[in-house]
Amino acid sequence: MNMHVIGLGYVGLPIAIAFSELGNVVVGIDKDKEKIDLLQKCEPTIAEAKLKHLLIKNVTAKRLSFSTSLESIGKADVITIAVDTPTLRGGGRFVMYIHSST
Repeated sequence: MNMHVIGLGYVGLPIAIAFSELGNVVVGIDKDKEKIDLLQKCEPTIAEAKLKHLLIKNVTAKRLSFSTSLESIGKADVITIAVDTPTLRGGGRFVMYIHSST
């Protein structure tokens, strides 16, 4: 399956790596160019056991890649959004649900 994960922080990066470890082709997307540059060099941006090993393994196998661009989003079978939930003026949280019929 072709999967995209938007947001590569403490939630998104492990999800992207786990999906690729399961055999999916995953594109991890983040707006932080420095973070993407490090990940493309297989340098983890968070501390997590075995993360670097799995990062190297899946990038080398070409199941995992990283980008700052949303251009390839239309090719994804599944999109996971792992970004901060924006707050509303009154302090509440905005939640968006995405449904695909395919």
